[in-house]
Amino acid sequence: MTKLIFYLSLSFSSLASYGQLQHGEVLENFRLTNAVNGSTFNLEEEYNHQLLVLIFFAHDCPYNKIYTERIIKLAKNYDTRDVFVVAINPNSPALNAEASPAKMKKYAESFPLPFPYLEDPQKIVSTKLHITKTPSVYVFKNISNKYVMQYRAAIDDAPEKEKSVKESYLAKAIDALLANKSFKYRYTEEVGCQIK
Repeated sequence: MTKLIFYLSLSFSSLASYGQLQHGEVLENFRLTNAVNGSTFNLEEEYNHQLLVLIFFAHDCPYNKIYTERIIKLAKNYDTRDVFVVAINPNSPALNAEASPAKMKKYAESFPLPFPYLEDPQKIVSTKLHITKTPSVYVFKNISNKYVMQYRAAIDDAPEKEKSVKESYLAKAIDALLANKSFKYRYTEEVGCQIK
């Protein structure tokens, strides 16, 4: 797998060629239903956080199942540091029965997940961000009440076994952003399941 080194001071030209949101671009507002409680999640009502971590997540995907506990730990570790984690299921229940609100709620409550688990059956957000696989992760920094993209890459270097993790890319990026420090990271091709 080819690994490229990027610096935040540089534009993500390679990502741009694939149409993904680039470093420094603003995340547009969106409204989605939270499968856990049926409420409407409105991004405009969540501009009170320093960082927003969007994780495109489908619980039936083996890779997502492997990462669930790690994502929960991350969300809990950073909850008191003004980092808001949100999971979005980009699959359609018409093509994947596990993407139904009932199945999503059941999975979320089985842990429970300490963050919203949003339905995106029309692929409103995943299309804007050109998401093709889960899990996919974006980190946005709140700048003048706008979430500006700062990071898009792997969660860590061990998608199959947590005990094999040597470098936690996402956590390092979050720490650097909270400290207002520049950082470098490896961008890797997504390892996961195709969205449906």
